[in-house]
Amino acid sequence: MKMKLSLLLFLISVLSFSQDKKTIKNFVESFVEYRIKDGEFIRKTTDILAVGMMNDEGFKNCKLLSIHFTSADLLSGYPYKNVFKVKDFKTIVYENEFAEKFNGIFKKTPYEVLNLAKYDYNYDPIMWNFVFNNKSEIEIIYGFQGDFALLDFLKTKGFKFSKDFKENMDID
Repeated sequence: MKMKLSLLLFLISVLSFSQDKKTIKNFVESFVEYRIKDGEFIRKTTDILAVGMMNDEGFKNCKLLSIHFTSADLLSGYPYKNVFKVKDFKTIVYENEFAEKFNGIFKKTPYEVLNLAKYDYNYDPIMWNFVFNNKSEIEIIYGFQGDFALLDFLKTKGFKFSKDFKENMDID
């Protein structure tokens, strides 16, 4: 009996971990596609895709995934251990307890020092900050600012929204 229960718990955790990887991959690749389509200041040779994930304290059993482009000239003190390639962009993952979830999703490349800023810069990059639940449904998008074209884009990419999304976003 204990063996069956252990096997069942293992399978559930593997499936959940696999679902997170699919969700992460879809979010990150969709961000790159949307930003390239937008066409503003995206340079494959110098821009770096920075991603990170953490628990969201405002939503139970949810994770926050943050994605943005930056430049090595502006990057300072960003903790990362690996460099990946996502749609021809160098990609770094914020090093914390969730960083391992990104392993095996994207092609790993040789390590490079990308924290090249001489000074700390404070600027406002366009960033996607999604909170998604354990069903991979979007609960809220921080920094949304009424970009309804983004919502349409996400729907065409197959993203699902929680039943509380509209209420969480205060969208009429």
